[in-house]
Amino acid sequence: MAGTYRTLRCALVVLPARATLDSRLGLRRRARTVAEDARRSWPKWRRQYKDFSGTPLGRAAFLTGIFLLFYTGIAFRLLNMLFLLWWIGPLIVLPLLQAASRKAVADAQKREAAAAAAARNPWSAFGRRAGGQAPGGGSGRPGGGPARQEGPVIDAEWTTIDDDS
Repeated sequence: MAGTYRTLRCALVVLPARATLDSRLGLRRRARTVAEDARRSWPKWRRQYKDFSGTPLGRAAFLTGIFLLFYTGIAFRLLNMLFLLWWIGPLIVLPLLQAASRKAVADAQKREAAAAAAARNPWSAFGRRAGGQAPGGGSGRPGGGPARQEGPVIDAEWTTIDDDS
């Protein structure tokens, strides 16, 4: 329980700081722009890579890159990171999934409790129409004004046969 409390305190400190940084620097907007540009440019880059890798110079550059990757040890560091993620990943992901599951169950229980409370109240449906709107043109929302109307409003008058005499 203490770990959860510390995590919550840390999240309460980090989340507002992240929000202010994002609003000041626009990091989220920039990341979205970069991702869209990369997605748009991907076919062009793939075509250029295919064209270049078909040439002798491209093949030599590719082999040189692989040689440097293994010679400098970067490939082994990447493999080491992959193996670490293979073992540590479930330790990180499973608690996150459990927390999401608990939250979903709590939300479902709240909805069921609200529905049960409404079912116990015999007057809960009083004054409501089938669509959930209150009579008088209201929207049925607490504190809501008149409902928004869609389409044209038709105003009609008529008289009955009995009124003619």
